[in-house]
Amino acid sequence: MEVAAAMFSSIGQYPVRLDDKFRFALPSAIRHNFETGAVLIARQGYVALHTAGQWEEFVLNLRAKLVDGTLSRMHFNAILAGAAPISLDAQGRTVLPPALRAHLNCDRDLVLTGLHDFFGINVPSNQPDGDPSVKEAALAILEESAM
Repeated sequence: MEVAAAMFSSIGQYPVRLDDKFRFALPSAIRHNFETGAVLIARQGYVALHTAGQWEEFVLNLRAKLVDGTLSRMHFNAILAGAAPISLDAQGRTVLPPALRAHLNCDRDLVLTGLHDFFGINVPSNQPDGDPSVKEAALAILEESAM
């Protein structure tokens, strides 16, 4: 049951805006998923927003790669060092840390996009559905799947 809830909570797109203190408010539709904490981490081209539970699972998977030798200790440490634990204030806001703002090269406008088991944070111009050919191909795949 918990896995299904996490999957369905990590869908959709939500425009958000950084305020003067570089905070953004999580949309009320998804906020409840992050009340016990969350973690932000830079990924290639975006920032990932994980719930505390998703982060635990992510780290367990990384640890397994470390143990089986497919991930070096140096890379394991570098990945974890780039993570930023966050919490929400009473209005559901959190700060986007300076290093992650720089990673996104962002102004004020951002988009939260559900990526199945976590949310991606990006600038509007880097959204995958911003390319009409990608959107058309995705719609064709959806139609072919008869869902």
